[in-house]
Amino acid sequence: MTSTRTAAPAVRAAARPTAVSMPAVARHGVAATSAVVGVTPATLGVLVAAPTLWLVAWVLMRVDGSRGPGWGWTAAHVAFLGASTAYAVGALVLARIACGGRPARSARLAVVAARTAALVGAAGFAGQAAIDLYVGTHASTREAMHDVYAPILATPGVETWLFGVGPSLLFAGVFVLVLVAALRRRVPGAATWLFGVGNLAQVAGRSLPARFMALEGVGIGLEVLALGVVGVVGAHHQPHPRGPVDRSSAPRGPRG
Repeated sequence: MTSTRTAAPAVRAAARPTAVSMPAVARHGVAATSAVVGVTPATLGVLVAAPTLWLVAWVLMRVDGSRGPGWGWTAAHVAFLGASTAYAVGALVLARIACGGRPARSARLAVVAARTAALVGAAGFAGQAAIDLYVGTHASTREAMHDVYAPILATPGVETWLFGVGPSLLFAGVFVLVLVAALRRRVPGAATWLFGVGNLAQVAGRSLPARFMALEGVGIGLEVLALGVVGVVGAHHQPHPRGPVDRSSAPRGPRG
């Protein structure tokens, strides 16, 4: 005989509107039962890789890249290219997380807008990194870099979009995606705070005098931690092969 204490959770679970029947899983895939729709641990790893590569690039610039053309400049901007690519993939992953389940229309619109902004921003920053790599390979000294940059930056829209608006759109888009996911309880709210504070610290570190330069690195580190929280939580919320069974459509046997 099943006790009342044991049966009660089962009754509450069966009454949840989010329960998915096995026929539905067969039609839509096992991801239909997961908060992280169509996301694998590998793609979630990209979330951590994106800010980590950015942090590596930042360190390389501090170590050698700021001196001008050389191994530090080249390695840093290769890492920046990798980070922009990883952020583009990460934006798609975050959009899937934020839109898991049955989001309201306003949430879907916010996710689409944020995802678009992040992808456009990632493309802009990739363009910036590519230009920096080109300049680094076509100039022998820091002073000579200005001459190589001049005709490129004189092209209408290049400096504004690739060196200004692009990175801003990238981080704003990623922040909104994390925020929507947190508001919909797909990821912990701490991820939003960590990423937001980290982003502010990163911007402040770039804007303040050189003695506050380390603030930018701390900010990027907080972003690594924020997306790491999202990745770890997402990786542990993958669909279980045994989903909830809807017995209402199963053939009924004789009652004993």
